[in-house]
Amino acid sequence: RRPRPGRQAIRTPATDAWLFRLSQLESTPSRADGIDKELERRLMVACVKYIGDCAQLLQIPQLTVGVAATFFQQFYMLESMVRHKPHEVAASCLFLACKVNETHRKLK
Repeated sequence: RRPRPGRQAIRTPATDAWLFRLSQLESTPSRADGIDKELERRLMVACVKYIGDCAQLLQIPQLTVGVAATFFQQFYMLESMVRHKPHEVAASCLFLACKVNETHRKLK
């Protein structure tokens, strides 16, 4: 989104921490651990779909689902899918997104 006239976007080290260069996107920790590009992409898509399916069953708002998917993608920019099971991380991201957005659901 572009800033309104007369206003400039605020850039801080914190906001730049989650902006990645193409070279960084091509050399994730999962790739370093031997997962090829296509498998990594398929796992990401499947797990984000899993987040959406779980959210639909729990009637969680789309904003919270988007936050969970963002958490999931950011996590795997720093950690490997070999060391952390993707579906467990996906469930954890949905849980954390509910906490952050104050979307209250009982744990079952």
